[in-house]
Amino acid sequence: MVEAAPSAMRLGPYVLGERLGLGGMAEVFVGRRAGPHGFAKRFAIKRILPELAKDQRFVAMFIDEARICAALQHPNIVEVVDFGESQGELFMAMEYVDGLSLARLLRHVASKRSRFPIPIALLIARSVLRALAYAHEATDEQGRPLGLVHRDVSPGNVLISRQGAVKLADFGIVRGVTLDRRTDPGELKGKLGYMSPEQVIGAEVDPRSDVFAVGILLAEMLIACPLFAGKDELEVLTRIHEANLSTFDQHGQHVPMELAQIVRRALAREPWQRFPSAREFALALESFAVRNDHVLDDAELARWVNVLGILPSVSGVHSVRTPVRADEHPTTPILERQPLPLPAIHPPEPRAEKRPPGTDLLELVATGRVHANTEFLATYGGVRRASELAGAAELLQRNAFRFGEPPLERASFTASIDARTLPSRVYQLVASRATGLLIARNGDQERRIFLVEGAPRFVASSVREELIGVRLLRRGVVDPDKLAQALDLRARGAMHLGEILVSMGALPESVLQHELTEQLEHRFVELFSWRNGMLAFFSDMKSGEDDIDTRLPPAGLVTRGIREEYSIDEIAAVLEPMSRAVLVRGDGRGLSVGDLALADAEAVALAAAVGSGTVSRLVASAEKQGRATRADALRAAFVGLSAGLIAAPSAKWT
Repeated sequence: MVEAAPSAMRLGPYVLGERLGLGGMAEVFVGRRAGPHGFAKRFAIKRILPELAKDQRFVAMFIDEARICAALQHPNIVEVVDFGESQGELFMAMEYVDGLSLARLLRHVASKRSRFPIPIALLIARSVLRALAYAHEATDEQGRPLGLVHRDVSPGNVLISRQGAVKLADFGIVRGVTLDRRTDPGELKGKLGYMSPEQVIGAEVDPRSDVFAVGILLAEMLIACPLFAGKDELEVLTRIHEANLSTFDQHGQHVPMELAQIVRRALAREPWQRFPSAREFALALESFAVRNDHVLDDAELARWVNVLGILPSVSGVHSVRTPVRADEHPTTPILERQPLPLPAIHPPEPRAEKRPPGTDLLELVATGRVHANTEFLATYGGVRRASELAGAAELLQRNAFRFGEPPLERASFTASIDARTLPSRVYQLVASRATGLLIARNGDQERRIFLVEGAPRFVASSVREELIGVRLLRRGVVDPDKLAQALDLRARGAMHLGEILVSMGALPESVLQHELTEQLEHRFVELFSWRNGMLAFFSDMKSGEDDIDTRLPPAGLVTRGIREEYSIDEIAAVLEPMSRAVLVRGDGRGLSVGDLALADAEAVALAAAVGSGTVSRLVASAEKQGRATRADALRAAFVGLSAGLIAAPSAKWT
């Protein structure tokens, strides 16, 4: 409830009105500053609590907040316009945001058992991310990075104006490289339920902590219930520390697969697995919006909020403020509220998209851009899900094309992708004759590699250019008109595209098998061009597709990936830190030199590796004796180390 300030209380030139909020360090009032000829303007006046005014630690934090925020001028950040002292009291004047907080909006939507329209959720999250990107990248007058981290990105600090402008408030516990350490080691800073895993254990944070917090906001807008709920604070903190996304899994099944992947990346437990910056996160949301024809418009947000009928009165009695009122912030309810069952979305609803032509729909499903619950306008009115449409329905039921599934929590192992370890991890799966699904994800890209006893037998990819129809047309092995006819039949739910082409006489069976093998090998080898992203392996998962044989042995395909996707300069850079480490014979993990499909010169160089002593000596002796070139020797060493045939224990490469 909004409280009245003491009659005619003043702070400097501001006459204080209603008290808008009370936080742990400060309180906020509506302030009016009068000017000549009856001019007056409202501000949000924040002053340090009287009982903390003598505490130098809190005073320093308050001054830091004012100094930092005054320098941050961005459309999505609440602007600090004045800072002063009146009769020993410090205060800052901020722009007055006439509207409501995201906390109140979340509560209202949940109480109506509704959801945020996807474009609205995207707009709010993107606006917050733009504010954070600006703050994270801020520099001082000499151009040196300030290294700011908000640390308190929560629904109560996201304000939405009547015009649909979204603004981030309350930089009161911000951290930066130029600030004194105001937080004691191990002390938690942030709102319960909206911290990152590193925050809950009191560890150092960087901008990726704020990325995690925005991931929580986005997830909660999409599922309309707390993401990390629990019966007490310990359970909430534990769920955050584990990045337990079971609530999102349970209540987010309606979320488009591509968007769910974006949310999951933002909410990765390890910072290095998240988006590297708020700007990258925002770009991912914008790209998703463009691909799905979602318009991100402040005016649409304003109209939606107005339809909900929860905007405060124009008088300002229920004005939005910062910091949030204790009775409005969802921190307390998060411990008690259970996720609500969610029926159909209330107006204004996201509009179903016009159904694309059948062949285009098939392409979207085959590359993971349409999931089972994606809705399209039916030809004769109404809405139909993709799972109800011929062609798409059949493809969506096939395990190979369930992009975004299964949840990473079910993986036998997960690992980040980098140049040094990627080949080693795949060689290891080959050597252990693993059967299952190897998923590689990087942003909106995904590869699904199904292994049978260590051999890739089917690979699905989110890259359109790798679809078999696109490949056949590009390589000129099929008539374009025949392909169009076959695709039309396929879209109606007929057999596989290749089978249709063969039955039509448009493609010989032998050519089809050759092209399918080429497609599989290309998709597999292309994985080794990735330098970031995540790997996850799910044991014993089958594709349900016909197995495709490869021309090279499985380990030889990995070697081909190295040969085609790693330049010699890159290999040299990877090996340089251990170029003088002593090489010893490795256990090979069950692989032999013959399995690796090495060129003759590479095999000779690998055989001489242990006798040469180090990588640098191997390269020198190979060139000197004419046995192999520098490129042969470096590639042989990298392949041998990655496959486990040789090792460098002192360099921790075993």
